[in-house]
Amino acid sequence: MHHLRAKRRARLALSASTLSLPTSGTQPTATTGEARGRNLANTSLSLLISALKITKEVSSACPQLQLAVGALLTVLEAYKKYSEAKESIETLLSRIQPLNEILKKVQTDNVCPQALKDRLAALAR
Repeated sequence: MHHLRAKRRARLALSASTLSLPTSGTQPTATTGEARGRNLANTSLSLLISALKITKEVSSACPQLQLAVGALLTVLEAYKKYSEAKESIETLLSRIQPLNEILKKVQTDNVCPQALKDRLAALAR
C-alpha cells in the first residue's frame, strides 16, 4: 500500500513539474506563467461545469441535490462569461494604450494638421 502511494506521489510530482515547464522552449516569464495559469483555470472551470451538468441531469432522484447543483452551475457559468469579457477588455486596452501614446506624440509635435488635432481633441472628450 505504501509503495502505491509513493508511486502516485512521484507521478503527481512529475506531472506538476511538467506543467511548470514553458512550452515554447523560452525562459519562463511572468507573462507565460500568467497565461498558463489562466489556461489552467479556464480548463478546470470548463471541466467542472461539464461535470456539474452531468450531475444535474442524473440527480433527478434527489431534487434538493439537483437544485443545489443547478444553482452552482448558474453561478459558475455567469462567472465564466464575466471572466471572458474581462480578458477581452484587458486585451483591447493593451492594444489601445500604445495607439493612444502614438497619437499624443503626433499631436504634440507640429507634424499634424490643425483639422486632425481638432478631431483628436473632440474624440478625447
